[in-house]
Amino acid sequence: MKAEEMKHKITIEKKNDLSGFVVDLSDQNYTNYKTIWAKVEYTSVKEIFKAEADTVVNTLKFVIRYRTDLEDNMRILFNSKHYEVKGIRPLDDTKMYLIIIADLIKHEDGE
Repeated sequence: MKAEEMKHKITIEKKNDLSGFVVDLSDQNYTNYKTIWAKVEYTSVKEIFKAEADTVVNTLKFVIRYRTDLEDNMRILFNSKHYEVKGIRPLDDTKMYLIIIADLIKHEDGE
């Protein structure tokens, strides 16, 4: 992978530790952790139909430089939209890059 392919700035958001408190699912439950460069690939759009509700799931693949401080409960802010991390894995055996698979978070107000 060439460095110039990593041309998108993304912000990794970390979930706040709210142990002992009521779970807050709003945006205030996360804080900015790191802003980094990434290669962004639009991988799929899946349609899911359940119990009279239809949903479209937009999945993106973010490729970043390898790091060890990321967790599955984090999320990504990209182009003013939030993406829920679904999985993190090395790109290959060299451990130079990570792939993060994430789904667009749809809010009830349609955003």
